[in-house]
Amino acid sequence: MSLINFDLSISPEPVALGFKASVEAKSATISLVPPVNLSISAKPSTGTIVGGAIAGTILGGFVGGGITVGVVYGVAKAVGDTLTDKVKGALTGTDIFPYTINFGAPLGFSFDVEGVQIHIEAATIQLSTFNGMLMAEGTAKVT
Repeated sequence: MSLINFDLSISPEPVALGFKASVEAKSATISLVPPVNLSISAKPSTGTIVGGAIAGTILGGFVGGGITVGVVYGVAKAVGDTLTDKVKGALTGTDIFPYTINFGAPLGFSFDVEGVQIHIEAATIQLSTFNGMLMAEGTAKVT
C-alpha cells in the first residue's frame, strides 16, 4: 500500500471574509457576505516525490519514475480543487451561515425602583458603525 503525503496551503493569506449581522427583538443573525475568495493548493510533500520517483524507477526505469511523479501531481491538483469546493460550499451553503441565535425573550432587563417593577425591552434594533466601532441603536418599550 502506498501513502501520498500532501502539503496544503490556503491563498490569499490571510483569507478575508465579510460578515453581516442583523439583530431583532428575539434573535440575532450572522451572514457571510459573498464572494468567498479562497483557494486551497495541495502539493506532494518532498518525501512522497522522492519515494515515488525511486519506486517508479525501480519498477519501470526512468520513464516509470516520471509517470509516477506526474500521477502524484495530478492527484494533488484534484485534492486541492476538491478541498476548495468543499470549504467554499460549507461557508456559502446553509450548513454554517446564516447562523441565528434565538433569545428566549426580547432583549431587555427589569429592575425595582421603590417597589415599582420597571421593565425595558428592545422594540427595534439597527446595527451601524461609529468611529470604527459597532453601534446598535433603536427603540425601546418601557413597562
